[in-house]
Amino acid sequence: MQTTNTVRREPLLIYDGDCRFCIFWASYWQRLTGPRVTYAPYQEVAAQYPEIPLAAFQRAVQYVAPDGKIASGAEASLLTLSHASGKGFWLMLYRHLPGFAAIAELVYASVASHRYALYRPSLWLWGRDYEPPRFDLVSWLFLRVIGLIYLAAFVSFGVQALGLVGSHGILPLSEFTGAVRDQFGSERYWWFPMVFWLDQSDFAIQATCWAGAALSLLLIFNILPPFKFVFSLCAISVDLLCRSNFYRLSMGHTFARIWLPRAFSERGDTTRPMAASLSAIPLHVSFGFGQTSERRPDVG
Repeated sequence: MQTTNTVRREPLLIYDGDCRFCIFWASYWQRLTGPRVTYAPYQEVAAQYPEIPLAAFQRAVQYVAPDGKIASGAEASLLTLSHASGKGFWLMLYRHLPGFAAIAELVYASVASHRYALYRPSLWLWGRDYEPPRFDLVSWLFLRVIGLIYLAAFVSFGVQALGLVGSHGILPLSEFTGAVRDQFGSERYWWFPMVFWLDQSDFAIQATCWAGAALSLLLIFNILPPFKFVFSLCAISVDLLCRSNFYRLSMGHTFARIWLPRAFSERGDTTRPMAASLSAIPLHVSFGFGQTSERRPDVG
């Protein structure tokens, strides 16, 4: 990697402006990276970099880092893609996996030497205006599915909550929280993060269940997005108590942890806080309650 004396605020990718294949992929990469990378044809900026031979511009793309370092070929391509969400692992493989860099440079050289012939196949395969994949439909679908899952769990548990964990239920909530408090001390907030530490009354149990059901409906119909974080807190609390709905709530956690971070990685809307909060729900919370209730004689 060479070094120039020019210092930029963003990295610059320089490509061949006379090559339609190069323009096609530079345009796609620009959609991927957004304003994090600047793009320019060498025909316009070559004079600013006299240390780069004209033949190098014509042979391969050139990546100019903010500190003035220059890379070309496959390394330049992967450095550019590292600024796109979820694409940084290719650069990691290039730098750390033995043999990967050599193979990448050979593949790049082969493609570059046939780039004029590859323009038409690129249009046939990806279309003239190739757009990065979007997750709008997927995120919409999974939000609705998660809302339905939690709505079913909240309602079904709400109608039997007092008989199970009420003050006169099979496993009173106050006894459970007392046993957990005695065994875990201040760590109980980490192992059992729930709103019921504030209140263990029958009213609090019912209010949490039906508030969760209401917030599930808001999530399903995409109403009042700021309340989605509150919804996730209610979900954690009921999940800790809901033995009969364990699989449904765990399914909701699985959807949230696996799909939502991916689905919202390219989006900057108001659903991101909800995705982050749900994806942070630890799956061991459900198992923790199950194991604690099964070993209840030992918890005291």
